[in-house]
Amino acid sequence: LGPNGCATIGMIAAGITLALFPWGGSRWEWFALSFLNGGAGAMSLVPLETIVSRDSRPQKKTQNFAFYGVSLTVGGALGIGIGLNLYVPGNTLVFYLGGCVPIFAGLVLLALFKRTPRIETDTVRIPLEWGRNFLSYGTAWCQGFLEGGMLVFLSLFLLSRGFTESIAGTLMSVTMLGVILFQLPVSWLADRYGKKPLLLACYIVVALGLAAIPWLADSLWLAVGLFCFGACTGAMYPLGLSLLSDRVPESGLARAYAWY
Repeated sequence: LGPNGCATIGMIAAGITLALFPWGGSRWEWFALSFLNGGAGAMSLVPLETIVSRDSRPQKKTQNFAFYGVSLTVGGALGIGIGLNLYVPGNTLVFYLGGCVPIFAGLVLLALFKRTPRIETDTVRIPLEWGRNFLSYGTAWCQGFLEGGMLVFLSLFLLSRGFTESIAGTLMSVTMLGVILFQLPVSWLADRYGKKPLLLACYIVVALGLAAIPWLADSLWLAVGLFCFGACTGAMYPLGLSLLSDRVPESGLARAYAWY
């Protein structure tokens, strides 16, 4: 199918499985639909990363990955916010509306990809070279671990420190604001002054943030610390992807990004 076909089919399949979710009659049917929806999301995510890398100029590649990452973050935030506000128990309309978005986007991509020349890919299996690309794969793991832990435990940590639910929610928003706002400027700097130095600088800030945040009692300084922590955690995504694409041949990108 190639990256173009997989991305299109994945987005359409994601919309269909979401729209079918209310029709599940048992727990196992809901599990199955959720599993299929996640598979459809992966079927679109990895090929889209491959397309961004393939079609980007070298001097703009990290910035393009940053735009891609910001789109993921903003789209996820909008989906969660709108979905929770529109959902009413027993009402299935929100699932249909949510399903229409990726289906429509998939059809738009299909129309765009028809105008894109098909690029033949090499069938030779490209080695992943774990040792050479350890920094990129390690970055993917660290970022996923940090963001997952942040989403699950940060709000509980803030509440345990005596902050009200309103202030804790605001501090969480400040963290996500850092994730969204800093990906683009950090990526711009990386394309001009080097990806590895910027990525290592992000590691240093994240490590300092993890060490300092538990000791920040004032809400203002805590907000500053969480903003910087979120900014550098979010910037790891485009930096790691772009660094990996520089070291893997085009025909091996899809497999490398799947592992990423």
